[in-house]
Amino acid sequence: MNVTEFEQIFPLGEKNDAFAQYFIGQSYLKTLTAEGVFITNVTFEPGCRNNWHIHRKGGQILLCTAGYGWYQEEGKPAQALRPGDVVNIPADVKHWHGAAKESWFSHLALSVPVEGASTDWLEPVGDEVYLKLEADMKRADRSKNRMKTLGIDERAVNILFPEFAEIKNRFLYGEVWSHGSMNDRLRSLVTAAALLTVEGSDLEEQLRAALKIGVLPSELQEVFHQAAPYVGFSKAEKGLAVLAIVFQHEGISLPLDGNATVTEENRLDKGIEAQKAIFGEVIDTMRANAPDDLKFIQDYLSAYCFGDTYTRKGLDLKTRELITFTCLAALGDTTGQLKSHTAGNLAVGNGRDVLLSALNQSLPYIGFPRMLNAIAAVNEVTGLKK
Repeated sequence: MNVTEFEQIFPLGEKNDAFAQYFIGQSYLKTLTAEGVFITNVTFEPGCRNNWHIHRKGGQILLCTAGYGWYQEEGKPAQALRPGDVVNIPADVKHWHGAAKESWFSHLALSVPVEGASTDWLEPVGDEVYLKLEADMKRADRSKNRMKTLGIDERAVNILFPEFAEIKNRFLYGEVWSHGSMNDRLRSLVTAAALLTVEGSDLEEQLRAALKIGVLPSELQEVFHQAAPYVGFSKAEKGLAVLAIVFQHEGISLPLDGNATVTEENRLDKGIEAQKAIFGEVIDTMRANAPDDLKFIQDYLSAYCFGDTYTRKGLDLKTRELITFTCLAALGDTTGQLKSHTAGNLAVGNGRDVLLSALNQSLPYIGFPRMLNAIAAVNEVTGLKK
């Protein structure tokens, strides 16, 4: 694509030669109005970005109109920009903005004339900063969910099948979300666990919603760590790819700070400690009674499921055990493990009401048969009749 093929609703303007020294790559500038509010259409060729700069006294607003680009303030994660995004840049804030490496990008720049206002142009945005953003986004883009791979967006499904969408939304948000004893934070974590297990198309939407209600990025990341031993690496990695897309859109830089607390030397011992904290001394008996040709499985369970996973920072033990229970329920055909982890949840303080709330929250994604099977396991462990 060249500049004549880049579609945008405002005129391209001329090459921005007057400010070329402050840009890497070619930009174009068209003044739309200089009366009252100063509005210009700025267009960046692929890979073009302006230097770090500061607007003194007067700030600036960017209205993104076409293509795909980036905005970043000093000391903060970069923010991906797409048509419809709005950026409010306060005065005296160091920042830069520009196009993605393989996409044209345009935005309107709005500013109100202020006496004494000026722009301090600073150092260029180096490749080490810029190319890392591009590499992170490419990794995320390669893992779009299956519906988008097929060229069908879930929002389009809602438009094409409005009655289905109406029933789903009425049940999910009108009934399920209003029932149960969990707070919104825990609801979001359980929902993420259920969706990543069944590879649900709503995962991206629910991860975004979780961030909006205050769930921490590190907490969301830990859901996938906790789920991996039960759903497998493949499903967890597919889910992490969706999480990366959400983080990129929200300007959250990856990788996050590490949460591991064990080493290769102590992960087995720490894992056994974590198992005993939930299930008690029966763990020693279980390990001792394992057949010789299956003892390696006991080590896997202790070192990986518990040493590498339950000992991590970011989520407390009660939340981790509830996520495990949710994943097992969503998998189906896990009656033995569900009974064990029902008992484990009770031991760490998640009562019957919490377990039933987690199943209620998972129901729209896992279906009635799996939920009812899980309820039967809970009933058996808690001494209630089916």
